[in-house]
Amino acid sequence: STIKRSMSRIATPTDNPVMESINGWIKDELWFDFNLKKCDDIHQLIKEYVMYYNSVRTAYSLKYKSPVQYRLSNYILKVFLVSTNSLLFH
Repeated sequence: STIKRSMSRIATPTDNPVMESINGWIKDELWFDFNLKKCDDIHQLIKEYVMYYNSVRTAYSLKYKSPVQYRLSNYILKVFLVSTNSLLFH
């Protein structure tokens, strides 16, 4: 299998700095935390990393929750607020 790199323009990572930053984090974490250098199945490793990133890895910007935990807590809060408001106004 061949991996094809893609960027907007040659030698201009500033075209999309957010994605470049995320790509850097992913590469570092795959290399150091997920032992990429000893991996036999890169596709499986990436699937595991995506699961880890969404379900386990916490982020400061999400109040030290994983994306899944953050979305769930916001969903539960919204449901609670909607149900509370409907009780108060009926």
